[in-house]
Amino acid sequence: MTAADFLTTSGPGGAGEGPSLSLTAAMDHFAAAEEGPAAPQTSEPATATARVAHPAPRPVPAGRRSSMTSYKIARQEHLGSMLTHLQQERYPLVWRGEYLVPAGKTTTTALWWIALPGQVEQWYDTREAERLVSGICLAVGIIWEPVAAPGGATQLAEALARMEQRRRA
Repeated sequence: MTAADFLTTSGPGGAGEGPSLSLTAAMDHFAAAEEGPAAPQTSEPATATARVAHPAPRPVPAGRRSSMTSYKIARQEHLGSMLTHLQQERYPLVWRGEYLVPAGKTTTTALWWIALPGQVEQWYDTREAERLVSGICLAVGIIWEPVAAPGGATQLAEALARMEQRRRA
């Protein structure tokens, strides 16, 4: 694959851009690693260069934060396991998890802090982190899919069964 394989535009999607900039940067990283050092491309359109730029970190929601020392649901464990696998075996990202009790709330939400190569750490909610990990897994040839909400053992078993079926296909 070459960098040209990753310069396509995204099609219609969900309610927002999500981690598309990070995914584009990840794909550029894979293409650059495959091609080796390359001379700067001066003929590249300005829009493509702007699209790859990593956004400034967004403000963290207000509330009480604590380290993610253990997972609360299977969905989080499944995502955390793949992030660790990618970090240790296939892709040089750095990550950590936190729980946040938003101001005025009593329940926690997971924040996934992920830094892709050459980028600053950025936080993602669980759905955004799953989309990012799905894109990286697709790029490195790993069959993986997120666990559906509510993210318990039943949904994990279903996701694992679908992944196994895809491996056999």
